[in-house]
Amino acid sequence: MELDINKLLNDSFEIISESGKYAQQIRKDIYKNGFLPFDLDEIISVTETPAENEDFLMSDFLHKKIRLISDFPIISEEYHTRLTSDTFWCIDPLDGSFCFSHDTGPYSILISLIYRGKPVIGLACFPEQNIIYAASSITGSYFVKESKKKTLKYSLCSKNLRGIITNASPDPEPIKQYLRQFNITKFTETLGAPNPALILSGQGDIMPLFHRQYEWDIAAYDAILRYAHKSQTPVIVDMYGKPVTYGKQDTNRPFENPKLIATYNKNLITQICNNTKQKEL
Repeated sequence: MELDINKLLNDSFEIISESGKYAQQIRKDIYKNGFLPFDLDEIISVTETPAENEDFLMSDFLHKKIRLISDFPIISEEYHTRLTSDTFWCIDPLDGSFCFSHDTGPYSILISLIYRGKPVIGLACFPEQNIIYAASSITGSYFVKESKKKTLKYSLCSKNLRGIITNASPDPEPIKQYLRQFNITKFTETLGAPNPALILSGQGDIMPLFHRQYEWDIAAYDAILRYAHKSQTPVIVDMYGKPVTYGKQDTNRPFENPKLIATYNKNLITQICNNTKQKEL
């Protein structure tokens, strides 16, 4: 089966653009009287919070829209079944639900198309920042902000490597300690949904993804990062340097990823692989 990647990218770009506007609207409707309190005790004391509905509202919206442009299977956190095709959509309708309902940082919407084991299309929309990252195996990577399109290309950040630490990890200190063994002592800490594409903006050289995450959390960024480089080499890899695999179903937690890292630095990947193997001896 051959895909019309250009058409599918254009169609899915329109969908994710619409979904960003829809997310802003339901956020406004649900939290018109103020976002949920940050303190956990206060959250527990709130009865009948509407927050649990927003993921499913976004999911239903995206499913209906994607069904109009193709009949490929769709997997997401909210709805997934056993795959019978090597071509499928992998979506996260609302990555950063806590940020969405507490106003603590950027949330995002992620869409990707997996074809024969790799993402051939990837899109990440940050509605409140009015930014959409997009990529395909044909077009390369780019982002659109306020209707202005700009190509995304990888370039070296600096001689002194820097780590990007996402607050998706409950405690950043163990990750910083892990990176220090590779002589990485400078860090950029980010808020909101994890965004490995920040590597392309020069904010760092490596982002560890050690928190629990699934294929729909990663696939769009996998495409954005790999197609920003002319070699189209996978940039998000496991602790052995192997690319992320897609369609993992024969596990206790279907579609769950192992610990991953996002980096273009091949020397760093080699060091991490060697360190992983030594710990197993």
